[in-house]
Amino acid sequence: MSRLENEVLQSYLEDSLHILTASLEQVENGAAPFYRVVALQLRLLLCDSSRRHNRLEDSSLAEQLFPDLALPALTPPHAPLPLAQWLEQPAAPGLSVRQLIRRVCDQDGGAHVDPHPQAGLPDLPPQEIQSAVYHLGQITAQALRQRLG
Repeated sequence: MSRLENEVLQSYLEDSLHILTASLEQVENGAAPFYRVVALQLRLLLCDSSRRHNRLEDSSLAEQLFPDLALPALTPPHAPLPLAQWLEQPAAPGLSVRQLIRRVCDQDGGAHVDPHPQAGLPDLPPQEIQSAVYHLGQITAQALRQRLG
């Protein structure tokens, strides 16, 4: 990656982190629907992808800038996990971290809406989904702030 590409990605990551932090504050202040914005920023930062030449390629900002990023596990002893492993741990009943983020973005109004219940999130109380996304956002924001110094 060239220095210019690195600077551009760094700028996007900083903007995304700023939006993530502001959205977490909105949720804290009672604006629960901002969990969808949190999920969208988590997707950009941690698990975004695109198709290139019929191949799925990771295009997440954190992976490109910090390939060695590790985040604390969601369960004790909260030991740091490499990003790929962190995304595959359970975040809600029947969903990994990656699946939860992607489904909120792709079907629950983060970026798209799919009103068909069989396509989306498990039959969980909305507060449980919101809480899980909020918690993932907190962990991610803290880890990325530490990396940026």
